[in-house]
Parts: sequence; C-alpha cells; structure tokens
Amino acid sequence: MKNTKTLLIMAAGSGSRYGALKQFDTLGPNKEFLMEYSIFDALENGFSHIVVITRKDSRKMLYDYLRNRIPETVKLDVLAQEIDMLPKGMEDLKTTRTKPWGTAHAVWVARNHINNHFAVINADDFYGKQAFSDAAHLMNKYHEHPRIFGMIPYKLVDALSEYGSVSRGICDIEDNELKKIDEVLQIERTEDGIIDLYSKRRFTGEEPVSMNFWICSPM
Repeated sequence: MKNTKTLLIMAAGSGSRYGALKQFDTLGPNKEFLMEYSIFDALENGFSHIVVITRKDSRKMLYDYLRNRIPETVKLDVLAQEIDMLPKGMEDLKTTRTKPWGTAHAVWVARNHINNHFAVINADDFYGKQAFSDAAHLMNKYHEHPRIFGMIPYKLVDALSEYGSVSRGICDIEDNELKKIDEVLQIERTEDGIIDLYSKRRFTGEEPVSMNFWICSPM
C-alpha cells in the first residue's frame, strides 16, 4: 500500500448546542478556522491529502477558502454530507431528521475519495502537534498492512473545561488495545475532585479518554 496519509475532518455539525457553526468561527491572528491548526500540524507530519466533510451549503465556500491557504501540492477534497446519502438497502428510509447522521456516516460519504490509511478528527477540536506525530508514526509503521485501526487518547485531566461539565468517552485500554469506550455525560472538576455529576462516579484524571481522533483503513 502506498504510504500516503489522509486527514479526514468532520465539519458538518449544526452547532445546535453552541448556537452557531463553531467550525467556522474565526479565532486565529489572521481569522483562521480552528481546523486550520489541525491541517497545519498534519502537513508538518507528512499528511498530503485533506478531506473535509461539511454541509451542502458550505461546500463551495470551504473549498475555495482552504484551497487558497493550503499548498497546491496537497490534495484537497471538500464533500457534502446529505441526509439522503444512504448505503445500499437503506434508500427507502423515511426520516424528518435535518441534522447530519454523524461520524460513521460522514466517513462513509468519503469512501470513494480515500484509498489509503487515514486519520479522522473533529473540525472544532484542537489536538496538538504531538497527536499528529503519533498518528503519522502508526501509519508509517504499518503502511504496508491493509488493515490498521487506532485511536489517539488523552488524559481526562487535560480534557476538562473550566466553564462547566463535559461529556467524555472513558477508554478501557489493556496492553495498548482498546477494549471499550464508556460515554460519561457530566464530568466536572469540583472541590471534591473530578466527578460525573450524573452518576457520582469519581475519576483520578489519569483515565484515557477519546477526543474522536481515529486512525482507520479504507478496507
């Protein structure tokens, strides 16, 4: 398998809780989107293909915007995730849903545009350069293997907010193998320690959590 590394970015969220499309908020010194920092870190670590999944009405804007900021040597695809894009056998599904189907469906939308190992991230999360270095290391190590799957975990204490509770996927990892992810909905740092306000479960802060940074294969 050719050692090409693709970054697949999820940018189709509707921002229902946030109240706006936070993936398009400008926050850098030159009004950069947060996803641009991930793209920069990915390119620094040998990724050469960027695929962005977004809403239909944002596709052209985002493609033109990123194409002007990403080197011409980097392949760029910006794809629209639409409700009626369904796998074979589900074409007759009736729904009143307007929000995108989610991460698994977004990855499926990109199926015809990726034929090598790829990383999946959220557009509205900041991962840091080390995460992309670790992902690139895994891809380089197993680039001849047709099937590799992995996740970049974070310590819970580094994934909390100063502004209230957060939902985090607590990972059960044994011998570097992910066994399961337990979604915990209201984790907050309090005077009594780190607690899930819903279940009263306590945490040390050293627990590994998923921030939706995955390494996948196309087959």
